[in-house]
Amino acid sequence: MGEVAAAASIWVRLYEHAGYGGSSWIWYFPSPCGAYEYGTGWAVDWVGSSANDKTSSAKTSSGSNCYGWEFWTDISFGGSAYGCASRQSGNLKDCWYVGDAVNDKTSSFDIWD
Repeated sequence: MGEVAAAASIWVRLYEHAGYGGSSWIWYFPSPCGAYEYGTGWAVDWVGSSANDKTSSAKTSSGSNCYGWEFWTDISFGGSAYGCASRQSGNLKDCWYVGDAVNDKTSSFDIWD
């Protein structure tokens, strides 16, 4: 899955600056986390050249039913990782700041239940 418009169930948006500012990039997914089984989610193994090494914050649509984020400094979930977790009312908490370890270094990410 990537930056495609679709009749999607949820979306994830990465932002260039902390606090959801600057440029943004969006991905659509067909169903909430855990829709098929507990412990499942969605992953993007490369954010693409336009978003690579630029992410500072992230949001997801309401109803995602995901518990946490994981941001990686390399493609295919390699390098250093930083997690942002906390489900609120069945929805993934937005990440106001992705953390120093991956700020402006993110190349892949996943959201999970």
